[in-house]
Amino acid sequence: MNTQFDNPEVDIDFKKSAADGAIYELIGPPMKGKWLKEIDYNLFFNDKDAFKAIVHMRPLGSETYYYNLKEWQDIGFDMHSMYANPLFLDSDKCDFRLDEKSPAYSIGFKPFELDKYGIDENFENRYIKFS
Repeated sequence: MNTQFDNPEVDIDFKKSAADGAIYELIGPPMKGKWLKEIDYNLFFNDKDAFKAIVHMRPLGSETYYYNLKEWQDIGFDMHSMYANPLFLDSDKCDFRLDEKSPAYSIGFKPFELDKYGIDENFENRYIKFS
């Protein structure tokens, strides 16, 4: 394989219009075998009202494929995943707990205490310590 073309900054047009709203964007996946070991049981939602996966094949810039969720599932990914509004209680006020009718529960989501995950007040101190 000639890697001189594997320079995404030069070979692929990364304008927002091409990737805008993409849930996944794979760049130069393996030529043979599975691209990913497992990817499943996800609930997708965005402001574009559509699932989109983009795959840029090697050599980069040669072929690009666009998949909707059904097409993505047809090639073996996200077989139990869905695209739907997660029904957050009040995302405008950063309340990301789920309504009891959320479709996330149908794919096995289990609620957890949101204040125990993510960046906390000690993040900056830990980052400085390890950088």
